[in-house]
Amino acid sequence: MATIPVDVRKGMDVVDSTGEKIGEVEDVKFGDDEAVSTEGSQQQSGNGLVKQFVDAIWPDDMPEAERAQLQRAGYVLLDADGMMHRDRYIQPHQIAGVSGDTVNLSVKRDDLMRA
Repeated sequence: MATIPVDVRKGMDVVDSTGEKIGEVEDVKFGDDEAVSTEGSQQQSGNGLVKQFVDAIWPDDMPEAERAQLQRAGYVLLDADGMMHRDRYIQPHQIAGVSGDTVNLSVKRDDLMRA
């Protein structure tokens, strides 16, 4: 199973397979091989800051199977460039490599899971 490279960190540029800069790393979550579901990873806390954070990471319209896959494999949250582009999740197998302060992808922006 592919894993997130340990040198990926917040603020790095992200370039897709066409060479276009598509945004920056907003967050990195390293995988948990033991995770079988997302149960317990979400907290119900009214309308507070924790709930807003959880809602941002695990939107209600994301199927449970996709959430569990991200939890197991890990992900990089892409802060997409441009007002018309949604943030995306980068899965480990979509990362071609890291060079300096740039994460290079093996796929195009549209191949990434929407956040």
